[in-house]
Amino acid sequence: MNQERYLEEVRRQLSSYYQQLKAGHKPVAEQRSRIEGFMQAGIYMGIYSAPQRDALIAEVHEQIFGMSLRERQKVHQHQWQGDIRDYSEYDSPTINRRSSR
Repeated sequence: MNQERYLEEVRRQLSSYYQQLKAGHKPVAEQRSRIEGFMQAGIYMGIYSAPQRDALIAEVHEQIFGMSLRERQKVHQHQWQGDIRDYSEYDSPTINRRSSR
């Protein structure tokens, strides 16, 4: 396998994975493991280095999502913070909560 074909396949796999995420579907864990293994094999075979792999991941991510990995993590972090519920009323045992109502 030549380097160009290999890198194109990595791009294809990453694109498929990220498009599923963008569409709101949770990709199966096996798919992520397969991609990670395929990319690790490229490093092992000397097709590219770990920093080159990371740059490729960042490039494909930005093409699909229109933002960097860090930017997307920040967006999701803020979304998650907005969904936090106050569960402090459940800190006491149920028997105590019933008697106070």
